[in-house]
Amino acid sequence: SLLLSIPEYLEIKNRNHVFDQLVGEMPASFDLSDRGTPEFVSGARVTANEFPARGVPPLLGRVFSPEEDRPGGPRVALIAFTLWRRRFNSDPNIVGESIRLNDAVYTILGVMPPRYRLLGGEIFLPAQLDTADFNRSHRFLYAVGNLRPEVSLDRARSELSALAHAMEREHGGSAPEYAHWSLQPELIRDVILGNLEPALFALMGAVAFVLLMISANLSNLLLARGAARRRELSLRLLHGASRSRILRQVLTENLLLSLLGALAGSGLLYFALHALVSLIPPESIAAEAEIVFNPEVLFFVASLTILLTVVFGLGPALQATRWSASEALAESGRGIVGTRGGAFTRAALITAEITLAFVVLVGASLMFATYRSMSALPLGFRTDHILTMRVPLAEGTYARAADVEHFYQELLRRVGTL
Repeated sequence: SLLLSIPEYLEIKNRNHVFDQLVGEMPASFDLSDRGTPEFVSGARVTANEFPARGVPPLLGRVFSPEEDRPGGPRVALIAFTLWRRRFNSDPNIVGESIRLNDAVYTILGVMPPRYRLLGGEIFLPAQLDTADFNRSHRFLYAVGNLRPEVSLDRARSELSALAHAMEREHGGSAPEYAHWSLQPELIRDVILGNLEPALFALMGAVAFVLLMISANLSNLLLARGAARRRELSLRLLHGASRSRILRQVLTENLLLSLLGALAGSGLLYFALHALVSLIPPESIAAEAEIVFNPEVLFFVASLTILLTVVFGLGPALQATRWSASEALAESGRGIVGTRGGAFTRAALITAEITLAFVVLVGASLMFATYRSMSALPLGFRTDHILTMRVPLAEGTYARAADVEHFYQELLRRVGTL
C-alpha cells in the first residue's frame, strides 16, 4: 500500500530510485463560512511539489512555494475552477482575497484550471508536514509519484518491494505493523477506473453486438434494394457501363446513406449527451472526468462508418455487378427476381442477426438477474425508515474531542424528541 505515515513518506521519497518526484496528498474537508451561506467543501492538503509534478499551472495566481509548505507556514489556499465560478462569480481579482475555512482566515493564492479536481475536492491547502513527527503507525498520507522515463511499472514494483523489506528489517522491532509490510504501486488510470473498467468493456461488447446486428440488417436491405434495381443496372451494363463503374456507384450510394445516418446519430448524441451524463451517479466516475462530444468522437464515427460500409456494403455491391443483362431483361416482365447467391446471402445475414440478438438477450438477462440477486442480499439490519446524514464540524469551534462528543450527544437528544 502507498498509504503512508509522515516518516515513511519522507524516507521513501529520499531512498527510492524509481520516481522523479513523490507527492503527498491527503483528503480533507472544510467549512467555508464567508461570502454567502456556510458550505461544506471537500478538498485536499498536498505537498508543494504536487503541482509541478502534475504539470498543471494555475488559471490565476500561483501555486504553493516550498516555504509555504513548512510547519507553521502561512495560511494560504488554492481553489478549484468550479468553486471560483459558483461561489465567487468568476471574480478575476480573487487572488489575494481572504476566505474563512474552519474558522481560520486563509489567503487565496490562485485558481486552478477547469477539470482539475484533485481527490474530487475544490479547496487545496499546503500539507505542512511535521518532519519531527516520528509516529509510523499514523498512516494517512497518499503517495503519488511520477515514474522516471526509463523505469517500467514492473521495475518500480520490484524496487519498492525491496525497499519495503529493508524498512521492515530496520523498523520491524519497534513497529509491529511492519510485519509482512509491502509497497504495491498502482497506475493512476487503474485507481480512477477501479471496478468501472470491466463494466465499460461489457457495455462496449453489447454495443458492438447491436452494431453488428444493425449492419447485417442493413446489408440485407441493400441486397433487396439491389434486386429491385436489377433492371436499371442491367440496362446500364447493356449500354456499355463497366462493372467496376457500377460497383463504384453502388458503394458510393451506400457510403452516402451511411454517412447521413452517422451524422444524424451524432447530432442526436450531441443534444442528448448532457441528459445522459446526468443519469450517471456522481460517485461512479472521477470528479476530474469530463464527458464531452469532441472531434475525436466524430473522427471515430466517420472511420467506423466507412469501415462498416465497405465490409457490409461490398457484398450487395458485388452482387449487383454479377447479373447478366439479357437474363435481367428477360425476367423483367415477371417482377423482381433474386439470384440463388443473393438468397443464400440474405439467409446467412438473417441467421447472423438472430444469433447476435440471442447473445445480447442472454447477456442482458444474466446481468439483470445478477442485479436483482445483489439487490436482494440481506444487509443484517433494516433499511426502511432510516435516514443518514453527515454533520461536518469546524475544527476551530470543536477543537477538543470532548467538544465534539458533547455536540453529537446533544444532537442525538434533540433528534430523539422529533
